[in-house]
Amino acid sequence: MKTQIFISYRRAGGEAMAYLLREKLVANGYPTFLDIHSLESGVFNEALYQSIDECSDVVLILSPGALDRCIDPEDWLKLEICYALSRSKNLIPVFLNGFRWPDVLPHDMESIKKYNGPAEVNFQLFQGFLDKLMTMLSCNIRKNQVTIATEARQNQVLVWGDFDIGILRKFLNKLDSKYKYFTISDPLELTHYDLNTYHALILLNTDATKLSAREETRLMLDQRLSNFIENGGLLLGTHDLIYRRTKNILLQQAFGCIATRFMNMERVEYQKTEECKELNAFSSLEDNFSLADGEMCWGDTAPDATVYFAYNDAQSRNAIPLVFSREYGDGRCFWLNTGEFKEYPPQSICKIEKPLVQIINEILNMEKV
Repeated sequence: MKTQIFISYRRAGGEAMAYLLREKLVANGYPTFLDIHSLESGVFNEALYQSIDECSDVVLILSPGALDRCIDPEDWLKLEICYALSRSKNLIPVFLNGFRWPDVLPHDMESIKKYNGPAEVNFQLFQGFLDKLMTMLSCNIRKNQVTIATEARQNQVLVWGDFDIGILRKFLNKLDSKYKYFTISDPLELTHYDLNTYHALILLNTDATKLSAREETRLMLDQRLSNFIENGGLLLGTHDLIYRRTKNILLQQAFGCIATRFMNMERVEYQKTEECKELNAFSSLEDNFSLADGEMCWGDTAPDATVYFAYNDAQSRNAIPLVFSREYGDGRCFWLNTGEFKEYPPQSICKIEKPLVQIINEILNMEKV
């Protein structure tokens, strides 16, 4: 039998935890199945039965109200649970805060109360919860957590842009050809990939576009991206990725900056900082150039951030950061100003201005100091 864990959950209230558990279990060496497609009421995909047959363990996420609709004999969560019980799978309930057993359970589901699970999820002590969960799995494949060295990452780059995919692909064709670029159309697709196999992630945020309209999903993606950086990844983000309205709190912490201010400006003047010159970074670029970014967006950077290019505002005598980096955990995050969206992304992207291509290429190839 193929060793596998099947995660069963109710989307309303349980989706974020399902994605988080899948990520953690996969990282610890457990092949884990998680359905990512919506199922209409009364319809059940036979492929899910096959996945349950192949697995040794079923992790059941019990969010508040998750079992209330199981009185419906065609409810898809009920069908998953009952099928798992009928196949004598090792069922492990995961209790989320606020869950209560319903007053009445269907007769063929009553036995789930007999199954033991870890204590209620405590996010402040989440590693302890996860360790306990893994001791309850019957599949004996637990691996020591492996730190994948940065140099072992493949020359693959995963890219998302919140604009037309045709414009994005045309832009990527101009970047360093030694990398293979893979595009996604929705940040939720990040959950489909083993991010450890990618040299870098590029998130071209050209508007105050949230990673997800659903808060719990956005928080899950924010955590996943933060973990990617912390575990040695290279994340390049633009413009509004860390703007206050996108509410990417963990990314703002990783970048050490919350963008709170903006100024409309058709062409933005970039100037190398003294620190950039001392490091001999971005040597392919002139000391001064401009990009048709359409706007400047900025905030105060952390003291340990390295600012490579800035806009020198003579009126306020302040240098506004336009390109900076910060080490976070074992990885690095880079931010650059390009990205204002009006009818289209800025001309620096649509017209594929050479300095922008050079900036991104140098970031992808920059050695960690």
